[in-house]
Amino acid sequence: DRKRKSWRSPIYAFFGEAYVAHYDGRKAHVFPCGARGCSVHVRRYQDSKDANSSGRLRMHALKCWGKDAVEAADGTTYENTRDALKEHAKHPSKGIKSFFPSTSGRKGNLSFSVVPHTPVETRLMKNGRPEHYIPHPTTVSRDTKRVFAQMRQRLSKIFREYEGDLNVAMDGWTSQNHGAYIAITVHLIIDGEAVNVLLDFLEVPEVRGFLPYVWSSAHRV
Repeated sequence: DRKRKSWRSPIYAFFGEAYVAHYDGRKAHVFPCGARGCSVHVRRYQDSKDANSSGRLRMHALKCWGKDAVEAADGTTYENTRDALKEHAKHPSKGIKSFFPSTSGRKGNLSFSVVPHTPVETRLMKNGRPEHYIPHPTTVSRDTKRVFAQMRQRLSKIFREYEGDLNVAMDGWTSQNHGAYIAITVHLIIDGEAVNVLLDFLEVPEVRGFLPYVWSSAHRV
């Protein structure tokens, strides 16, 4: 199957060999969970808009393997995840996270790294620009929080004093790494110009109970 070659996301390593089945005349790719003792087979119907989505696979992996394992897999590759799960099966008493490649060093395929720059790297970054100042991470964190607090107070004052209607909107979507998010925005007119403001950006913990979660988040904002 040509699609099988494209299943290189680490999430597929949590499942066994996929097969094709038909249910009530509908074609589906079926993924048996690879966890010991789990008999769940996740179906992905090919006539639906989620024919190529791994969202349901991720949801089951979170329930069966745990958040630590899935998040550790997000920072590595399909092959590394598959090898880590095999090693964990041999030593189930050890924490599953310990079998994944470390993302705290400089090796491996990292999609994002928070490892501080070494002095040599810092000097290279300033090569030809000795007057440039590279702030310490704690300085960046402090200034970001300060700007956020000031902006929140400013927006609060604008919204309280605004005489027209404040139009609140929400939008939800799934990112490429299958995390579900919602954004809450407010829209208004100031001096004849449309102003759009992002109020909050939230990760949705689960699809079930989505609307109550959205409304409770909106009330908190």
